[in-house]
Amino acid sequence: MKAVVVLLLGVLMFAQDNYQASDPNVADIVRYARMAVGGNVSKLKTLEMKGKSKVDFNGSLISCAVDIKILFPDYYLRIDATATDSKRAGYAGKTILNAITSGANVSLPPDNLRNAILKNERLRLARLLLGAATYVTPDVSMIFHSAGLTGGAIDPRVSARTAASAEGRGEPNVAEISGPDGFRARLTVDSTDRMPKTLIYPASPQEETMTFADRRDVGGLKLPFHITTMSGGRIVDELIFDEILINPEIGKKDFAR
Repeated sequence: MKAVVVLLLGVLMFAQDNYQASDPNVADIVRYARMAVGGNVSKLKTLEMKGKSKVDFNGSLISCAVDIKILFPDYYLRIDATATDSKRAGYAGKTILNAITSGANVSLPPDNLRNAILKNERLRLARLLLGAATYVTPDVSMIFHSAGLTGGAIDPRVSARTAASAEGRGEPNVAEISGPDGFRARLTVDSTDRMPKTLIYPASPQEETMTFADRRDVGGLKLPFHITTMSGGRIVDELIFDEILINPEIGKKDFAR
């Protein structure tokens, strides 16, 4: 059965993030997920998530303390640390912050990898925010599509009035997401509470799945305190937060390498 799918214009709900929906079904998915997480997502300026992590290293999980700091829209830093070593990953604008410290030695990535690292870290933050709060920072443009629909592609960069014919029936709790730098992800929301539940995305050598659980109320938002990333049936990254802070005092100086 054919139907006309009309592109929803502009940012759908909140002024501070940047996404569009290609059809009414997926617009409902995003809207209900946002309502479930909490409307205060539009007021995010800074975010800090602190606790414990397990990081994959040559097939083994290493236990670390973790501290993630975000200054919206384009400052992000994650630090995983043991008693003697630490790994920093993130960016400040267009400057990467990645470094590995082992004792008194500090290793920095080679210059020829900086662009690739910046792209990867931007994608990592985008996935974290999408799964945690269905949030898209204003510096990134994301398009949400209904899974199960086929037909003409919709590109809002060509015309804000673009329409396309589509066939099929959109899955009620699944959104396919596309964005810059080849971003692709499949977001599933819980059929009961409408919270973002899993995010599946392509990775090497195989796709990875992030699961968002143990949501608690933090400043009017229900945020996940347990985030697990799996590949090929094994955990490659696990975050268990002790504390999440909404709009703490974080400035650009906190993102110096």
